[in-house]
Amino acid sequence: MDILNDFIYIQKKALRNTFKNPRYIVLCAVILAVGIIATNIISNILFGVLKLNGYISGLLVYIFKVCILGFIMSILYTGVKDTENRIVFQNYDFKPFVIKIIQVGFVIYIAQIILRPLAMNFYFIVTIIAMIILNALPETLYLEDYDGYNSIRASVEFLKDNALNWGLPNIIIMALIYALIDGRSLFTGLYFSDLKSIIKSVVVILIMGIYLMYRGMLFEILNGSSRRKREFMRNFNE
Repeated sequence: MDILNDFIYIQKKALRNTFKNPRYIVLCAVILAVGIIATNIISNILFGVLKLNGYISGLLVYIFKVCILGFIMSILYTGVKDTENRIVFQNYDFKPFVIKIIQVGFVIYIAQIILRPLAMNFYFIVTIIAMIILNALPETLYLEDYDGYNSIRASVEFLKDNALNWGLPNIIIMALIYALIDGRSLFTGLYFSDLKSIIKSVVVILIMGIYLMYRGMLFEILNGSSRRKREFMRNFNE
């Protein structure tokens, strides 16, 4: 029963904190939408119009994606850490996050090279397991002071200590988002061909903005905490 009470308490607190600063949700959603649209346009220009070498085009698109992700992380960091700030348009320093993302990307790239010769089914299973184990890696990257390599280790430790409180809500929400975009990648699951698709795409982007902020708030509550500590604080506040 204590586990259930703790789970409900954490989720309520994370949701309440998520909507304390809705401007960050909107800003995050806008940057995400602009990033997706711009990535598709740049990809079409590089691969279709200019017909550059595949490796060069792929590298340029990758660098652009990393910068967008770093910028989103800087917004989320400000939204999670600085709850009293009233300035929306400020200097979001995304360079430290970009460096971390590149470090993690290099590790993932090496792992893919090692695993690629394996049977396709086994490679797919290993990829799914890695995505589950490293689910909290984005939040570890932008909310902790570790470098990219140590962030991988820290994210695994975090999930091990918070499997239920972190894993269960994320599985449910990700499954709903996956169904909402019809099983496509988010970068290809947005359409603006008619009013219905525009409305659906806007809803998906807003949900993603809320979800990303919620993940940050949930991570901030769980990280470095324990059920006993949270129970003590809950009883103390009551």
